[in-house]
Amino acid sequence: MMHDNIPKIEIFVFDFDGTIVDTAELKRDTFLEVSNLTSGGQKVMKKTLSEVAGDRHKIFKHWAKSLNMDNQYAAKYCSIYTNLVDN
Repeated sequence: MMHDNIPKIEIFVFDFDGTIVDTAELKRDTFLEVSNLTSGGQKVMKKTLSEVAGDRHKIFKHWAKSLNMDNQYAAKYCSIYTNLVDN
């Protein structure tokens, strides 16, 4: 049964690449938030973001290497980032 006063949803829009809503600032802030979980991490992340273009995995690998961490830590922090951004 359709109610006259409730609008019918006819279309859903998904914005995966930031075309409709600019997500670049949100993503940058989240990189900084996650990197701040380790001592000196935020400073290194700011430098990483200015030097490295690419996806989150590439960024966190470069960041972790700069902090003398292995790829296991890069994956851990990347996972934290993903959970924050995707939720």
